[in-house]
Amino acid sequence: SWNVSNGIDFSYMFSFCTSLQDISALESWNVSNGTDFSCMFYSCTSLQDINALKNWNVSNGADFSWMFWNCTSLQNISALERWNVSNGTKFSWMFSSCTSLQFISLPNTLRYLDKNMFKYCNQNFKIRWKQYLYTYADLLEYKTIY
Repeated sequence: SWNVSNGIDFSYMFSFCTSLQDISALESWNVSNGTDFSCMFYSCTSLQDINALKNWNVSNGADFSWMFWNCTSLQNISALERWNVSNGTKFSWMFSSCTSLQFISLPNTLRYLDKNMFKYCNQNFKIRWKQYLYTYADLLEYKTIY
């Protein structure tokens, strides 16, 4: 029941909450003024599903770097497909070390894919973005895809 509607900086909010599994209470959060989401769930190693975030309005967000770094149990990030990240400028290491991810579907509003976004992930995972399917090997070959 927190009122976070005036919040701008959500960085490090849940970082190192290694037992965090259920984030359903965040579903009704109004984060529309937020600009910094960096390291928000940094090293939440028990977090498996972020479906509760699917309706978040992150359209003012600029920094998403390290947001889910080392969320080693994270399996479902389909909620992010609806996000408007068109104002985002920093995505470095956003999903790095998320070793349980098998498939990622990213929003079309994302401007580019960078290999560091997925560094140390499961090397067999697939990334769907802008109607194309990429592999980790594609990212290593091109480093950045626009």
